[in-house]
Amino acid sequence: MRRVLGVATAGALAAMLLLTGCSSAEPVSRDATIQVSRVGGAPHVDDRLEVKPDGSWSFTNTAGRRFSGTLPADQLSAAYDLVTSDEFAEEMVQPTKDMMCADAPVVTVVAGGRTSTYFGCFEDKWPKTAALLDVLQRNITVPNGG
Repeated sequence: MRRVLGVATAGALAAMLLLTGCSSAEPVSRDATIQVSRVGGAPHVDDRLEVKPDGSWSFTNTAGRRFSGTLPADQLSAAYDLVTSDEFAEEMVQPTKDMMCADAPVVTVVAGGRTSTYFGCFEDKWPKTAALLDVLQRNITVPNGG
């Protein structure tokens, strides 16, 4: 009886693992456009960024001013390495219920038809997303007062 139960339990465990694997998120492709918005916080911001697979980017700040440029090849590669990783795909399906940060804007990332909401005080829950934002913030600059 114990052996049958052991086999049944092992079979059930294997089935659960297979089902879990099937429900995991699909990675974003390298030809996807990356869109990032930061909204809210104190002071209130409403910034929008779009990065295309060719490295061109456009940024619209809270005041409505628009800026554009091109990411260097190595930084574009770093951004897409993050976005196309399995770990990033898993982060994009993480639940965000009851996650709010005092005075921090809500950051939304859209890539490859997937949308993820990121909260800056929860970097440990979204390490790949936090790394993506770091790469983009370091390499996309706009004039002061813009």
